[in-house]
Amino acid sequence: MPPNFLPRILLPNLRKMDLGFLRCIQAVDVIRRLDAPRCTQATLTISRDTLQSDQAVADYCNFLCGPTAGMNVPLPATHASVGIVDRVDPTTGRLSLGYSTSNRVINFCIESSDLEIAAFQQMVKAFQDKLQNPPLTVSIVKPSTHFEQFLIHLARQNVQNIVIKSNNDSTTNIRTIFEIIGGEYNTPSTWLFESLETLTISNGFLRFREMTWLVGSRHEYLQEHSKSWLREITLINCLLQEAPSLGEGTEELAAMGVTLRCKGCKGSRPQQAI
Repeated sequence: MPPNFLPRILLPNLRKMDLGFLRCIQAVDVIRRLDAPRCTQATLTISRDTLQSDQAVADYCNFLCGPTAGMNVPLPATHASVGIVDRVDPTTGRLSLGYSTSNRVINFCIESSDLEIAAFQQMVKAFQDKLQNPPLTVSIVKPSTHFEQFLIHLARQNVQNIVIKSNNDSTTNIRTIFEIIGGEYNTPSTWLFESLETLTISNGFLRFREMTWLVGSRHEYLQEHSKSWLREITLINCLLQEAPSLGEGTEELAAMGVTLRCKGCKGSRPQQAI
């Protein structure tokens, strides 16, 4: 039967649904026909397919926007989240990528491929446009090989919060994240993540001076033009290398307009070079 003539799936009393499919084509076949006007919570997971940038983006947008797949006028989202979990399946090296609003979630479990990550970012752009560019929270869990491209592709979105859940095993990944957020740019016109307000790091291993570099890289311009940027950094169970005392570090960042909150963190004082 041609797709346009397939019967609609009418679920007038459904309030919550959790849909899981192996392939995109299977998911699209269902969500195009789904009519659940009272559904207030919905999750869609696609676990074993190759992601392409032009693949059913409009259908996924409709799924995110409202209670019925055929809804023509999207409701603006008050906030949204996008995230990556690296090595969600250690046997295959697959990644989990997701986009969610307060009541809708779309998850993809994909191969560790730069092309698929780029395709997902094109979807995120389409989702943000459809939902009228809500404030975005970016979550990175276990950053390793693919988080750099994931983060760079989000640099021009309305990202207000970044949450990093690390492994506490190396300073390299956290340093790279700071470099991406701060950017190797000297002029405000090329700054990345210009909407960023908060940064939260859990179980990270980082050098305190890299944090003050991130904040200080824009401080002079922001102060001169009475503008604000990153205003709060929260560290949870982190190991701070070459750190001043907590009081000194808090005061140093406060002087640049940033509140530092530490929970369960440990620090090591600078050591004499040998």
